[in-house]
Amino acid sequence: MRSGYPDEIIDHVIRFAKLAPEGRVFEFGCGTGQMTRPFAERGYTVVALDQGARLAALAAKHLERYPRVRNLSCAFEAWDDLPGSYDLFFSAPAFHWISPDYGLARAAELLKTGGTIALIWTLDRSEGTAFWRATEPIYKT
Repeated sequence: MRSGYPDEIIDHVIRFAKLAPEGRVFEFGCGTGQMTRPFAERGYTVVALDQGARLAALAAKHLERYPRVRNLSCAFEAWDDLPGSYDLFFSAPAFHWISPDYGLARAAELLKTGGTIALIWTLDRSEGTAFWRATEPIYKT
């Protein structure tokens, strides 16, 4: 279970990327589609990849009512698409699963001139708290 993403994050990415209403979006590591859905709800055309077949199938089910979303089970390294096809490339939080040298170069190649790469993570601010000290042994086993 992972909480969804606040609208403020989506709105910030859209503003920062200057994403037009007809913008094309590529998502790497879509998981169950939690970050895909807000872009779909705003009417963007989205290609969303996840290497995990079960996750991609779950995302496809969650996103089936959005005809402008194409959800696929495919490794990013195996995805073949035309260079310059997208206005925005984003990943939340999955980009660390691929080599940054390859990943950034390939993401840039997929983008149109002036396109934007948005990499989104959740920061853990609990280090040093009582909760962190109590659960740290679990992660060390």
